[in-house]
Amino acid sequence: MISDINKYVDFLTEHSITEHQFLILWLVHTKDTENIKKYKQCFGNFNTQAILALIDRGWIDDFGITRDTQSYNIYDFIVTDKFVKNVVIDEEDSYEEICKAYPKWLSIKGNKIPSITGDPYKLAKEYFKCHKGNKIAHNRIIDITKRFFKDKQYAQVKIENYIMNRMWNLYEEELNNGAGFNAFKTL
Repeated sequence: MISDINKYVDFLTEHSITEHQFLILWLVHTKDTENIKKYKQCFGNFNTQAILALIDRGWIDDFGITRDTQSYNIYDFIVTDKFVKNVVIDEEDSYEEICKAYPKWLSIKGNKIPSITGDPYKLAKEYFKCHKGNKIAHNRIIDITKRFFKDKQYAQVKIENYIMNRMWNLYEEELNNGAGFNAFKTL
């Protein structure tokens, strides 16, 4: 599901895109054959006017196919960088961003220990599973991480544990419930 409906609606209104157009963009980008098939079985073909509007506004490249024939195969389209830069983030870039936002050190019994260790390829893949390439979901995690560690010099766990246990959810709860709330007391 959409991880943050407010940001989704903000995106739609900011870019004057309908929810149907966003769905088209997402399915064109992901080439999600199963969901495209499901959609077509239930609702028929995608709205040609919505597709033409996306082409005219630079969100989809159809290579002239739709204009020439007024028929199309949704698999022949690609989304432009305009969509990718706003909505999608890849595995490597997202992992680099989480590493930049996360504190570099742990303090254990007065000793400084690096907090970003482990197999970066494995961790990048695991982190990617958390947001599935959705830049809005990724940005939410980055925002929570930055806000939580804003005044903290050290991390409490290594980044591997942070990712594997989706600890930003606990940190968000603590941030939203005030400084006196300690989400870790219940652990």
